[in-house]
Amino acid sequence: MSRLFPRHGDAWIIPSDHPGIVHLHMQGPWNIELVQYSDQLIDGQVATLPSARPWALLVDIGQSGLCTPEALRSMRQHAQNNMQTTYRVATAWVLPQDLDGQLVLRFAFSETYAGLGAMRIFTTIEEALPWLQQCLDDASDNPPG
Repeated sequence: MSRLFPRHGDAWIIPSDHPGIVHLHMQGPWNIELVQYSDQLIDGQVATLPSARPWALLVDIGQSGLCTPEALRSMRQHAQNNMQTTYRVATAWVLPQDLDGQLVLRFAFSETYAGLGAMRIFTTIEEALPWLQQCLDDASDNPPG
């Protein structure tokens, strides 16, 4: 598929010391092309995890949180797909206090992820990790089906 626009922003996987947590770093502002690239990175990492085990997504944002409405819709669609086809149990977004667009993004993510399982927004990775671990522990104690 050819892209109409170049990717705005950047993203990469950060190796995690926490089993079952996929850690993605995104730098914005970003567009749908960056979200689609990020989805590929996430899916590649998830493919390395045991399929019957729960996993959680940690996304920390740098520089700017501004993004297009199409990017938000694509994020929602990817999260829905993950929850239907894999054992994704939680999503934590890290939006530092000084992030450009932080307040707008908090509202946008609350709307985007409404009804898609456990999602919380934090200001530091250190705050997000214990919550994600608890979500993983809870899911392991109560497997689906």
